[in-house]
This record gives sequence, C-alpha cells and structure tokens, in this order.
Amino acid sequence: MNQINVLLVEDEAPTRNFLAQALISAGYLVTKAENGEEALQLYKKNDFPVILTDLEMPVMGGKELISKIIDLESVCPPMIIVLTSHDESSVIVEVMKKGVLDYLIKPANADEILTKVKFASKSYDLKRMQIILEKEKEIRLKEQLDWLNYKNAFANKEANSFNDNLIHNMRHNLGQSGGFGNLVSLLELIYNEAKKDGDEIRIDKEIFELLHQSVQMIDKTFVSLENISRISESEITLEPLSISKLYEFVATLAVSFADIAKVGSHLIILGDPKESFSNQYVNVNLKHFEEVIKELLINACKFSEMDSKIFIIFRIEGKMFHLSVVNEPKKGMPVLGVPIEYSNLVFEPFYRINKFIYENYTSLDLGLGLSMVRTIVQKMKGEISISNIQDFISLEAQNIRVDVGLRIPLA
Repeated sequence: MNQINVLLVEDEAPTRNFLAQALISAGYLVTKAENGEEALQLYKKNDFPVILTDLEMPVMGGKELISKIIDLESVCPPMIIVLTSHDESSVIVEVMKKGVLDYLIKPANADEILTKVKFASKSYDLKRMQIILEKEKEIRLKEQLDWLNYKNAFANKEANSFNDNLIHNMRHNLGQSGGFGNLVSLLELIYNEAKKDGDEIRIDKEIFELLHQSVQMIDKTFVSLENISRISESEITLEPLSISKLYEFVATLAVSFADIAKVGSHLIILGDPKESFSNQYVNVNLKHFEEVIKELLINACKFSEMDSKIFIIFRIEGKMFHLSVVNEPKKGMPVLGVPIEYSNLVFEPFYRINKFIYENYTSLDLGLGLSMVRTIVQKMKGEISISNIQDFISLEAQNIRVDVGLRIPLA
C-alpha cells in the first residue's frame, strides 16, 4: 500500500502533536506546519493529497492558505479538511465554498479525524484517476487522428513524386508499435514505388534499408514480448535481502553503466546509505531486480538532458522500501518529462511520449522497457509509478525532473 502524505497545519502544539500521532499510528505520513505561510511553502515543494488545516492561525490563517492553494495551477488539487472552533453555519458555508472537502469542529476525537482523512485520501485517488483517464482519452484520440491524416496523406500522394518527408517520418516513427505499422506502410510504399526491370523489381535503396531496419525491429520486439510473457506467466523465486546488500548491488550496477552514461555525458549519483538499511529486508529476485535497474537507468539516459545528473535514491517510509531514479528531461521536446496524463500510458507496450530512435544506445527504443519493469515489480509484490516533480534546488527556469519510483514491502 502506498502511504498517503498528509500536510497538518495547526498553530497549537498540543493539538498539532495529538493529530499527528493519531495519523501516524494509522499509517499516514505526516508533515507538520505551524501556520499557513509555512504550510504554503511546504505545499509548493511536495505533493500532499490531503491537507488538514486550522482556520485561526498567526502569520497566515487557514482561509488565506486555502485560497492560495486553490489559485496555484495544479492538475489535481489536494483534498482539504478544515479544523475550526466555529460552529456557526455561515462560517462553515463560507469555507466550504472555497473548495474544501470537509470540516471538523474542535475538539475532534481521533476516530472522527481518521474517518475524514481516509475518505479524503480515497476521494483524491478517484479524482486523480478520473483526470488521468479523461486526459488519456484526449491523447489517444489525437494520436488516432494523426495516424488517419498520415494514412490519407500517403494514399493521396502522387505516384511519380517520391516524398522525402515520408521516409523521414517513417524513420522517425520506426519504433512505434514495434515497427508493425511501419512495415505495413513500407510494403504499400514498395508496391507503389517499385519499378519493373524485365523479370526483376527495383526499389529505392533508402526504402530497402528502412525495410531491413523495420524487420530487425520486429524481430527484437518478438524477443522482448516473449521475455515479458515469460515473466508474467511464471512464478519467480523471491529471497530476503537486506537493504544494505541491495544498495551495494545497485552501486555496482551504477559503476558498470559508466560507458552508457558517457553517450550523453551523464553522471549517475547514488544517494548515501543509512545505518538502518542493514537490519531492514525485502523479498526480491536479484536477477530480475537487475533487469529493472538496468532498464530504468538506460531509460533515464535516453531521455535526459546532455551533461545532466541522474540520481538513484534509497529510502524507507513506514513499511515500504522506496527506490527512485530521478533525471532531468530533455529540453525542447513536444512533451516535457511525464505529465500526469501520461503516468499510466508510458507503462503500456509500445507507447512512447516522444517518438525517437536512440541509435547510440545498446538497446533500441521499443516502448517495451517500462512494461517489463512494471511486470517484474508487480511479481515482487511491489508498485511502480512515474511523474514530474519540481526541483527547488536548481536555479534554472526549467526545473522539472522525472521521478520513476518503485515501492516494495519490507519483509
């Protein structure tokens, strides 16, 4: 289970500590703030699905905090629960109109608080999923229209005027759907462009080379699909391994990736280990775990800005082990990083946000890597997600980073 991070805003220390302890005991992650200004700064730097805030506070009160959070551009704003000593209906109605989900009259007991927060976290998950599905529909519709326009343009082109842009576009999209759609288009192109020479048929050399590349791509696709299918349909043996041993294993892999990282002048940085790693364990299959790390690192290298750093971060939160691979996405792409609407799509076979072939890397970009990673992580009883995050350390205007995070239950 992925733990929910709750932002608790309360100026009175006894009440703040009581609420925090109740939430932590129930398995929530809690970040505390003493006033609205402190809470606003925390919110700008972190994702908080649920905010529990008092109304009357120094520096910045709850009403102003709520207004500022609502005004911030956010694809999926948090669920806000208000703590108030007021029981006048006019005050409560005014606050609820600001976009608040629920309220609690002080003093609230622990059971009531937990019930409200549980409902808020579920509401956030449903709202987020609804937003993702709606945006996915828009993306899929656009891509279907793009494909239809491409097919129509191809069908209507003059037979005698070979279109150089067509070859460029086909090479650009070679990896989409493992090359299958490209192969069909190539065969149509060959049929239209081929010239008879006695008993022989002559085709343009560039078309022939593209056909050869497409066949190689399809062959590689079948191998990848067979590998994913094998992992998905079979049981994998899991063995307990300490987080410290897992850390050492990943450190060795990171060093072995030096040559691949050099392609884009990337630097792979592994965060410092913690003493607690030695007595915390996870159940993993080391061979498959190696496949996961390698794929995440090569994926990060492919889509990272030149001369940028790629971070591997180990941490333990509650009963879960977290590993994150964080990279700086390439600038100038049609889509920057992985916005929320693509957070599910990127794990689908053959899907890629930005459609490029990366010939300098050892593996071709098939859009199958993250599908394989998700299959393996699920086999280890874990979860994986991908999202854009804000980097507040960088002074650059473009401070988006991509965080691919996997979570595995502690043994």
